[in-house]
Amino acid sequence: MPSRARFTAALAAATVASVAVVPAFAADPVLAPGRYAQISPLTKKPAEVGNTVIFVRGKTRRLSFSVNAIRALDLNQGFVAGTLPANGRRVTWQQKSGGINCRLTFTATATGLDVEQDRAFGDCGFGNGVTADGTYVKASDAKFGLPPGP
Repeated sequence: MPSRARFTAALAAATVASVAVVPAFAADPVLAPGRYAQISPLTKKPAEVGNTVIFVRGKTRRLSFSVNAIRALDLNQGFVAGTLPANGRRVTWQQKSGGINCRLTFTATATGLDVEQDRAFGDCGFGNGVTADGTYVKASDAKFGLPPGP
């Protein structure tokens, strides 16, 4: 029987060791209040002239947003604002009124968010050649002017 006891002890130790090396998975990022600046596809840094997205959490705990979209080539621009229908990692917002159709999908990332504009659905009333598409990094938290916090 001593060998069975040693086997059981070794099995228990191996089980504990294998549990200890299982990596801890970080929670999926979610859309959060703050100001986000678009990343330049060329430099991979926030663009000097580029789009900004602002999220603010309202009294109902839902996120309101604004997108100021600018085409750096000629400074055509546009603006859209709304309230997201839900919270989470990936949320799609759309508006269809007054001849302006807009559908935007916001996806949270580890460093900010991605925005996809469904141009087949509409142009969001932005200027010629202006789109909200892009990768954005968090530039400040909801208390504007402060650097991103934990």
